[in-house]
Amino acid sequence: MKKPIIILSGVYFIIIGLLQTFSIYVSIQNPIDPSMAVDYGYLFVVIPIAVCMLSSGIGLIVMNNWARISVLIISGVSIILGLLFIVATIYTPETILQTEAGAMSLDQAKPIFLTSLTIFFIAMPLFFIFFFTARSVKAVFVNETTSQWGEGVPLGVKIVSFIYMFSIFGLLGNLALPLDMEYQLLGSIIVSGVPMKITVLIMTALQVYIAFGLFKLRQSAWTFFMVFTSATLGLSVFNILTMNNAIFGRVVPYLGDINLTLENYRVYALLGLILPVGLLMYIYKRKGVFVN
Repeated sequence: MKKPIIILSGVYFIIIGLLQTFSIYVSIQNPIDPSMAVDYGYLFVVIPIAVCMLSSGIGLIVMNNWARISVLIISGVSIILGLLFIVATIYTPETILQTEAGAMSLDQAKPIFLTSLTIFFIAMPLFFIFFFTARSVKAVFVNETTSQWGEGVPLGVKIVSFIYMFSIFGLLGNLALPLDMEYQLLGSIIVSGVPMKITVLIMTALQVYIAFGLFKLRQSAWTFFMVFTSATLGLSVFNILTMNNAIFGRVVPYLGDINLTLENYRVYALLGLILPVGLLMYIYKRKGVFVN
């Protein structure tokens, strides 16, 4: 039970890091000061936090002891900041707090602020401190770090892992697209803006976990891979076959410049599914090697 909690903790830190990365994108696209192209003060603080969160999350997934120590440091700092933020929220002048609350009333905003701070800056860090300082958990990291990286991993599994890892950069590239870019989620359900970015971040976090989990021969990673890849293939086929000209014109408007028709798009998109189908079949047949 300890390893799944460690892995979920890693995914949690990766998601937080990806959200921080998205906030960097938003800061660049919409600077607080219109006279400045970028809010460099904000970036100076957030970029190291995002890197630390992402690296710690990945480190937890692959069971590196330095990641456990990093999480303990992050948790300690978070508790200190959380206490300061809670005190500041309680004693912040109502006029300032009302400005931050926006459309919410002050009676609604303060409990929400305090609850969020308590959960993410106090409760979660306390859990991480108690969990990752337990002797049984520390023993897991000691045992994992004594084995050689990639030892006993079949070449084909390594290749699949690297393919998933490199595809992450393609997903993250979607964060650089304009907020008004539209994405076909399911059939006629179209998402854009922040919901689309959040969808990309969730898929990225899952692929990071799958890529490193496969490389470490995790049984849970095999299960996630089968479910995630099967669901993605199913949604892709459904979207390709049900796409009409109206949806096609919305989600791929830039392809009109090369005279790509809906029929041709369907053919190319279906051909593009050959690789993931092959990867799915290969990993399914290699189930026996995932024993960790």
